[in-house]
Amino acid sequence: MARSGITKHDVEKARQTLMSKGLNPSIDAIRVELGNTGSKTTISRYLKDIESEDSVRLDDEALLSSGIKELIAKLAAKLHQEAHDIVKQSESTHKATVDELKVSNRELMETEKVKSQKLESAKSEIEILKSEITKSKEHATEVESKLLNEQSETQKLQAVLAEKDSQIVTLKDNHQHARDSLVHYRESVKVQREQEQRQHEQQIQQLQSELRQLNQTLVIKQTDITQLNKDNSRLVTELRAVQKDNHKLEDKVKELCKITDNLKQELNQTLLKLERTENEKAETAKLRTTLDQKLVLESKKIRDLELENTKLETELRLLKDSAKSGKS
Repeated sequence: MARSGITKHDVEKARQTLMSKGLNPSIDAIRVELGNTGSKTTISRYLKDIESEDSVRLDDEALLSSGIKELIAKLAAKLHQEAHDIVKQSESTHKATVDELKVSNRELMETEKVKSQKLESAKSEIEILKSEITKSKEHATEVESKLLNEQSETQKLQAVLAEKDSQIVTLKDNHQHARDSLVHYRESVKVQREQEQRQHEQQIQQLQSELRQLNQTLVIKQTDITQLNKDNSRLVTELRAVQKDNHKLEDKVKELCKITDNLKQELNQTLLKLERTENEKAETAKLRTTLDQKLVLESKKIRDLELENTKLETELRLLKDSAKSGKS
């Protein structure tokens, strides 16, 4: 709620507050500073009185000695120059630091992007190689299984041939034994001998037929064995080639894994560097805040010196007025 009954002191205080903020001490601004209190006519009257007194004080500056005025002027100029140099140097340093950090940040982001692309490509190639290794191992397993089956079949055929050879030898021995018996018992057992001979001949023919079939089968099996041996040699060669390719692929996978580890290490270093850059940015911002605070303090010192100067001028004027009164 607005209060009434403002004084000249209130107006003067509001005017000084606005001027210290670098604002124009107009009637409306002073009224707002006073909390929207007082009429514009009253504020205008008090403001004219204050400005009149200020003009009198400025006229009284002629009473100051040149040494004091020069000292005050030099002091104010020096303070303004120091504050200006500090602000300029701070802005220059800050700008250079910010530019350098921006360039470094862009380089780090580009490097990180390239390394991420390389890492993704390496991962893709590793997956392809792993798939090829799996297929090669499956093919090698299939070849080994087929080779074992062929070897087992070959062993079975050889066992059958050995058994048939044994039967043929036995039959020949039996046949020879029968012929020898027939010679001794030809007369007595001619009919029986002929019958047995026919039987034996039939058996022999049958066995010879079986032998021919077995020989044909043996030839076929030998051909099959030869082909199997060729296939076996070819499969062994393929197996060795596959194993060799597997070794190469495994070496390549190891190399790619090593490259991937190196890329991960470089990426971690890049992230650490980026984190340090962010910390440096924070330190720069903190330094700028400190410099801004120092600038505010220097500005406050300048205002204090100006107020002190005004106070000295007032005291000097009062002393001079007192001296004049004493002479009178």
